[in-house]
Amino acid sequence: MTLTFDEPQDEIRLFTDDKKVSQILRNFISNALKFTPTGEVRVSRMLGVFAAGRIVNPRLARSQFIGGMTMGISMALHEESVMDAAFGDYVNKDFAQYHIAACADIESIEAHWVDETDDELNPIGSKGIGEIGIVGTAAAVANAVFNATGKRVRDLPIRLDRVLGS
Repeated sequence: MTLTFDEPQDEIRLFTDDKKVSQILRNFISNALKFTPTGEVRVSRMLGVFAAGRIVNPRLARSQFIGGMTMGISMALHEESVMDAAFGDYVNKDFAQYHIAACADIESIEAHWVDETDDELNPIGSKGIGEIGIVGTAAAVANAVFNATGKRVRDLPIRLDRVLGS
């Protein structure tokens, strides 16, 4: 099975055996980073390929995968609770101060899945996808920052001071 995208170097090959897709391939995420002049990290392209059993509603599944990946990017780059040391309360209690990502923050986001059925799980061969897109996204962004800068950041969100300080 081969999925091919616009550019020739963006080819992804998924190998299957006779029974079902390998259980190792649960979530493959490839991302492209951009650094702004101020040192801010931006994800310009994200691709998620999922092995999630039989997809009953493709439009809903795609939206679920894209929403999960967007939440993962938000976790990796934006979301942080700040405590007031004097009063022991959160400083950023609302969305005016607590930043989250939206789909518009990512230039290109794609979700694909491997056609598979898991007859041992249930008669229809489907699995619950929930927020499966969020699972590996923050780690993929952190690894992309490491590959781009050589600096391993282990605390989220990934900010310039953490990249320079590590």
